Amino acid sequence: MEFFIVIAWLVLCGAAATYASSKGRSGAGIFFLSLFLSPLVGFVVALVMEPNPQRIAEAKGMKKCPGCAQFVQPDAKTCPFCKKDLGALMAFHTGEFSPDALSKKCPDCAETIKMEAQLCRFCGHKFQPAEVQATIQQAKAEFEAKRTVLTAEDEDKLSRSLCPKCDAYNAWEKGGYNSRKCAVCGQEYPIEAFGW
Repeated sequence: MEFFIVIAWLVLCGAAATYASSKGRSGAGIFFLSLFLSPLVGFVVALVMEPNPQRIAEAKGMKKCPGCAQFVQPDAKTCPFCKKDLGALMAFHTGEFSPDALSKKCPDCAETIKMEAQLCRFCGHKFQPAEVQATIQQAKAEFEAKRTVLTAEDEDKLSRSLCPKCDAYNAWEKGGYNSRKCAVCGQEYPIEAFGW
């Protein structure tokens, strides 16, 4: 009889811990609280706790939109909250050019479609293949122009808060998406290069 009571106690402690984890809170903490006091106390504490949206989103693998700071699905190309194009920003962030991640506006209906599209899915406007290729080549050229290749010496200077171009010390301001810009010379560098 005591064996079944112990098993039921542990199952209820586990249920309280699972409920707390689903709210982005410490499941282990609630489990031990329930184990030593009572599963009922554990459930009440978990029920009263506010959900932690950041932990819930991270557990689901969501990413944060740089425009509005809302969490969006990891494969989202456009933020559903602020309508910011995430594909181009993520392509710039990863350092690899991908035309699939970029978009363009249809000249007839003004809807956003993929850059590689030869036919607008909203209004049926047809793009010439040469026009599509020219747009992709232009986007690739712009991407390559913005891309910064850092030498070991540049990375060393950045780790010491020096601008590799003008040697200004700690003159950084927020640049584009995930980058810092030198306030003196205007050169942008990706945030990962700083080693902060």
